[in-house]
Amino acid sequence: MATEAWVLNKYHILAASCKRMMKTPGEPLKKRSFGRGLLRAACFLLLAVLLLAGFARTFGFKYSDGVDSMRTFYRQAPGSVDVLFLGNSHVFEDVDTGALYDTAGIAAYDLCAARQVPWSTYWYLKEALKTQRPKLIVMDCFGLTTESDYASREDAVKSLAGLKLSLDKLAAIRECVPPEERLRFLFGYPLYHGRYSDLGREDYLPQKGIANRESWKGYIPNYLVDPQTRPDIAAMTGEKALLPKAEDAFVRIMDLAGQAGIPLVLICSPFPLTYEHMQVFHTAERMAAERGIPFWNFNEQYDEIGLDFERDFADYSHLNHRGSRKFSEFLAKRLAGAYDLPDRRNDPAFSGYEVMAEDVRCRAMDEEIRSTWDRGAFLGALGSHPHLVVLPSCRGSYAATEEGRRINAETRRALGETGRLALGPETTVSVMAGAADEQARSLERDPAGGAMPEALPEENLVEDPAGNMAEDRVEDPAGPAGDLRLKLNLTEYYAVSDGINYLIYDQFADQVVDCAGFRFNGAALAEQKTAWDLDEDGEWEEREAP
Repeated sequence: MATEAWVLNKYHILAASCKRMMKTPGEPLKKRSFGRGLLRAACFLLLAVLLLAGFARTFGFKYSDGVDSMRTFYRQAPGSVDVLFLGNSHVFEDVDTGALYDTAGIAAYDLCAARQVPWSTYWYLKEALKTQRPKLIVMDCFGLTTESDYASREDAVKSLAGLKLSLDKLAAIRECVPPEERLRFLFGYPLYHGRYSDLGREDYLPQKGIANRESWKGYIPNYLVDPQTRPDIAAMTGEKALLPKAEDAFVRIMDLAGQAGIPLVLICSPFPLTYEHMQVFHTAERMAAERGIPFWNFNEQYDEIGLDFERDFADYSHLNHRGSRKFSEFLAKRLAGAYDLPDRRNDPAFSGYEVMAEDVRCRAMDEEIRSTWDRGAFLGALGSHPHLVVLPSCRGSYAATEEGRRINAETRRALGETGRLALGPETTVSVMAGAADEQARSLERDPAGGAMPEALPEENLVEDPAGNMAEDRVEDPAGPAGDLRLKLNLTEYYAVSDGINYLIYDQFADQVVDCAGFRFNGAALAEQKTAWDLDEDGEWEEREAP
């Protein structure tokens, strides 16, 4: 409510200012000209529009699994999408646009939304054809298994909120939303005006503050691992009728692609499907065959793809990043073999795809580092990443060993005479004060975990190269025991109080990869790492090993 009151207060101040500008001092109201009154009204409307636009920009939904997918699609250069993928999460989690580009130079975009139903997919296709003329359209058919005429409000928002206002959007709202909800979706404000408590950093930053987001092509990797049971595909026979509304939309999608003269391929991405899923796919395959449209059910090719049901799935319905990489490489080769698709690798006009593909690769390597707990494997993974900054620091009794002193000395040399190093546009790593900082040292985490050092008083802070307030250096940064303590901007990063810590930063993805360490028992370092993460509230929590 405080935010809403602030907006209304600012609005009244601006309106009052406009009123004063429109009135000549001492001029009676009855003598004002019609033109001046019209100008006053125009100023009022302009201010109202600007305020509402700013409000919508901040408070509006920014779901990556829907709204952002369409909004980012509008920003794609004309003619830059050769293959358009449609569907729901079975596309944006399973079809890795980076792998498609790396494998065959395919310039593809995943234009879809979570749990999107076929009639929403129809409007996505119609909207996409206004700005792009892809050489191929690929639609995943999982949405055909829907059994309800209307999606939930949240899912409808994800499918509709990103569309630009047009007659087609009005028609989409009419088809996709129950009558009592249509005005809410038309104006938008009634849907998002209560988001005050949900606002976060991403609501105020361009591209949600995510590095390389301008080159994003809709793929959202899932890094979870959830072992699944392989279904018996051979036993799944017969057909199941589609929901009438889904069948109608499916026919319209096939017809629209045909009218546009663009080849359409229907696919089913691999997942542990049920008997009823397969029966719906059999029905869709028959309908596609009647129109001469290819239908590729990849649930019949688990072995050819090389899927491991113990490691390659995120849940019962989606591939994880390893599985999607395997599937997408297999899919890229099949598409390139069946259709005349240009190889866009090394084409300057498609450089955004190279950035996107590198970002996908980097984030996958980052996740592998985070999920590696064995010390030898962990150190090996660090050496294979081309964009990492790895800053080790030793503390406690390990800092007094010959190896600990050598590592700390090397890290200090890497940070230079200033003891600071810029890692990203708004990120600086620096050496914390040692002996002079009794307050922080007294609050160090014990070997079992504990509190992080509290922030120092403002008078002890100076502005660092990133524009943040940072602790001033003192003459003795090591402390009496030789500890090397590092912080990122204003936050100290370490995992163990006695042993070696690693602050790992990916400069391409502009993100902290890991805050990890290996404890020292007086004779040797532990073989399994200890790792800590900052949660959304800025609180530290220990990450559990699997």
